[in-house]
Amino acid sequence: MEVSAEARWLHDLDARRASSRVEIAGGLALRHDTFWAAHDHNKLSVLAGDDGALLADLAEEHLAGLAHRRVELRSDSAALVAGLEAAGYTREDTLLMTLAAQPARDGGDAVVVELDLGQRVAAAVDGWRAELPDADPEVWQQLGGRAVTATAVAQTTFLGVVADGRVVARADIFVHDGIAQVEEVMTDETHRGRGLATALVLDGVARARAAGATTVLLVADVDDWPRHLYERLGFRDRAVLPILSRDVAPPTGSD
Repeated sequence: MEVSAEARWLHDLDARRASSRVEIAGGLALRHDTFWAAHDHNKLSVLAGDDGALLADLAEEHLAGLAHRRVELRSDSAALVAGLEAAGYTREDTLLMTLAAQPARDGGDAVVVELDLGQRVAAAVDGWRAELPDADPEVWQQLGGRAVTATAVAQTTFLGVVADGRVVARADIFVHDGIAQVEEVMTDETHRGRGLATALVLDGVARARAAGATTVLLVADVDDWPRHLYERLGFRDRAVLPILSRDVAPPTGSD
């Protein structure tokens, strides 16, 4: 598996954000006891290897007690994907994209402001409540609050657009070792189509550059529309990063 420098940076940042890190064959088993419902904080992050069946066994061992199993590959390995799919995992492809050119547009009239952690968490909890109305409220709280894990390991900025006294769009910017990540770009459904995501990304890029980042990256779903927005803003595909996952029965005795 050939792993790009940017993908390795993501692996290292995820490791730094975890509360528990265990070395496994080809990577790390990561967990966060406070945010156990957040799948991307409780997973295997894999840099190398060719034995997907082994990874499935390691996920059972290191993610025991959770209602999900998740393996993130830091490059596209057909052998690992095949072994995990044979073990019942479903593949979802994400794109690692890096900024290749200065965006040839501006952010329009939207006013982007910096949010404090409390504002960011409250806005994210509200957003996840709307996105996952049937989820347990604890899940909303965890998905909203998990951003705090980045504040101790990277220069972190929370951005938002406010309308009618509330945050209607938001994004996070993480900067570390000369690389910046634009993360969790979200817009309320009732405010989409107004260029708010564009304004947030462009403002985030400017702030990342000002903080000394020479590389700006983000991760997008292959099959979702935001990747096309990012392309228009100057981001280009760097690597396919497969995610393999499956749900499991809740632990015995849980509600």
